[in-house]
Amino acid sequence: MEKPSPLSNTKRAAHLLDAYVPPSDHFDEMSPEPGALRPHWKYVIDALNQVGIAGLAQRREDANRLLRTTSASQIGIEDRGEVHRPWALDPVPLVIESLEWQTIERGLQQRAQLFEIILEDLYGPRRLLRERWLPAELVFAHPGFLRSCIDIGPPGGRSLILYGADLSRSNDGRWWVTADHTQTPIGMGYALENRVTLSRLIPSIFRDAHPHRLRMFFQTLRDTLGRLSGLGWESPRVAVLSGGARSHTFFEQAYLAHYLGYQLVEGSDLVVADGNLWLQSVGGRQPVAVLLRRVPDRECDPLELDRRSTRGTPGLVHLMRQGAVISANPLGTGLLENPALMAFLPRLCRTLLGEDLRLPSVATWWCGQPQERARVLNRLDKLIIRPIHPSLGGRPRVGPLLSRRQLSYLKQRIEAQPHLYVAQEPMQHSTAPVLGERHLIPQPVEIRSFLVADQHSHYVMPGGLGRIAPHADGRDVSLEPGGITKDVWVLATEPERELGLSPVLRRPWPFAHTEAALSRHAADNLYWFGRHAARAEHLVSFLRETLSYFNELGGADKDFVADQLLDIARAPSVEGIIPRVLAAMANTNPGSLRHSLSALSRNTRAVADWLNQDVLVLANTIEQALQQANEPWALPETLGRLKIQLAAARLLAVEEMHEGQGRTLLQMGHRLERALQGVFIVRHAPVSGLPQETELATSLFAAAATNLNQYRQAGSSLVIREGVIRLLLLEMRNPRSVAHHLARLDQDLEAFAAAQVGPSLKPTEAQRLILEARRALETESPDALEQPHALAELSNLLEDRIRACSDALTRDFLRRPQATRQLWRI
Repeated sequence: MEKPSPLSNTKRAAHLLDAYVPPSDHFDEMSPEPGALRPHWKYVIDALNQVGIAGLAQRREDANRLLRTTSASQIGIEDRGEVHRPWALDPVPLVIESLEWQTIERGLQQRAQLFEIILEDLYGPRRLLRERWLPAELVFAHPGFLRSCIDIGPPGGRSLILYGADLSRSNDGRWWVTADHTQTPIGMGYALENRVTLSRLIPSIFRDAHPHRLRMFFQTLRDTLGRLSGLGWESPRVAVLSGGARSHTFFEQAYLAHYLGYQLVEGSDLVVADGNLWLQSVGGRQPVAVLLRRVPDRECDPLELDRRSTRGTPGLVHLMRQGAVISANPLGTGLLENPALMAFLPRLCRTLLGEDLRLPSVATWWCGQPQERARVLNRLDKLIIRPIHPSLGGRPRVGPLLSRRQLSYLKQRIEAQPHLYVAQEPMQHSTAPVLGERHLIPQPVEIRSFLVADQHSHYVMPGGLGRIAPHADGRDVSLEPGGITKDVWVLATEPERELGLSPVLRRPWPFAHTEAALSRHAADNLYWFGRHAARAEHLVSFLRETLSYFNELGGADKDFVADQLLDIARAPSVEGIIPRVLAAMANTNPGSLRHSLSALSRNTRAVADWLNQDVLVLANTIEQALQQANEPWALPETLGRLKIQLAAARLLAVEEMHEGQGRTLLQMGHRLERALQGVFIVRHAPVSGLPQETELATSLFAAAATNLNQYRQAGSSLVIREGVIRLLLLEMRNPRSVAHHLARLDQDLEAFAAAQVGPSLKPTEAQRLILEARRALETESPDALEQPHALAELSNLLEDRIRACSDALTRDFLRRPQATRQLWRI
């Protein structure tokens, strides 16, 4: 019997589409008219219809929750400062037919080939300028043209390794390129994350729809970078150059580094010496041959490019000139992002390639030409005006939205410097179904597709990143933080071989490999991950014990004990116990719980390529849970959950990390902070008050700082102050005692120092300081600990040596060198 059509159950299909009305003046990707479907959408819509609107809404919520827990976000700058905005994913994919995509693919490959020729000419013989195929001011006035990079040969014979293009469909169904991205194309990592997330939420639909997989694109990228390094795809000499944790696309940078298996480095981690580029790791210098660059062109070298840059490496351009290091993309490719080039591409394509441009650009007029400028000024209220570079004039001006006064001012600016402006026809973007409150609605959509150079041409990612316009008229489709995105499915004509998203190794993995180089910024963040995790656990324990015993106390006991505990937890001095606990959780001062958790989250994101994915999820969940803890009734549950999550995050980070310097540093940070907190607790142990108050307070201190049951099982049912102090200071069997942590810290420091300089009879300064602290503990008489002044002297000495050890460790191994700046120009 013939299998029924996916839409044979019209009643079920109508339930999903009955409110979907495609706009009459736009091309709709799914529906040519109300109630109708394009053939390649039929299976997907029928399958989604079985899920239903409620099911899709739940999957949207699940998708956004997954993206939040994996820290998928961008950093936006607002009036109140830095803001992390989550990445949103619509559960309805954007579906494209395979044959149609082949046409797009050929057009993108032709465009990439054309840009390669233009780039090589403008930084080489400059025939296009001499023969006036391009105006000189269009090139030399653009900040993306880097004179320092003239005559630097293309890496491996390819001048454009990565290329991105924004695609939109007009009312007649034709695809247009609205923007070119050649400097550091953004969005590859987000497209991959969207695919991973959606394939988990609707696995059977994804499998049976047969969309082309993305894995081969990233495999081609790894193969290309491996060839450029000269050592094959598994070369450790390839690194991802990041703009740092404050970069607005840092999530993507870390995600790509983790997925591709490359080291994530910052400019200050690299140094130019002896004719090569080196990664300054805690174990010594490691050579770097290829940079997958995520830093803008002009910021890569403060010596020869932008002297104000703090994200680059001095001397990088010189190394590229010598051929000692290769950048993907090469420096100077930002010139091709000049929108004015679009006006000249059709003619250049016919001249350089002998064929017409297959994918046209949106209609563009460069105001540097008198005839075109006059045309633009006559239609200023109907066009979009853009500067040839964002640094020269800010954001685009949408003519139909400007007042007469604004249009007059804009006209004056164009007439004063016409070569700095281009005008473009507003693009009527096609629409695609997006899940609304109760039904699917049509919204303007755009696709950013990506290409990577292979041995002969460019490989096109099948699909890319779909982006939804925030406005119904589609005038602003962008990668602004907080926007809605789509996974783009290019349907295969036949099922592809089942392949995971992880890249496949082409050769046997060399198991006997050396430890991965640990950059100083990664080492610093792993160390402080351990410290902030321990500090947050300490604060949570005391806040939790305060609430646990609060209702059991009465009279003077309540105030005495609560004040003691909350002083330890660094709670602000406000009236009332519960308000004080809430204030302690909301306090953002250094040393507070919120400050420690925020710092822990930053440390986690900065070393995402070193940590297990579950650690990233836990760290993000912890920070979100604290932000929602503003109700008194929820405090005990929140604190209990925080304690478990913090312990789980720390244990996962340690257990899932290979033994080596990174793991050792994380443990050292944790143990050093634990030792400090133990000294702090001993110093603040209750010494005054009524006998019953002191005994009760001591019990609470012991419960918050150690395992009280084991203390009692050892033969002491009565909790006395002197016993607790000995337990916290001297008991080696207590895994939370100061003596225990100092002993383990001594072992870690010895192993860490041996890995840096080899075995040595002379201890490092950090080792010497910890040895002094251990001797002070071992030689102190137990009876002397009962004397307040002796205990105070010991506590001061221990704290001084432990803090000095941290300073020495940071100075010798962790602190990154200050970025080099050019003080004056010749």
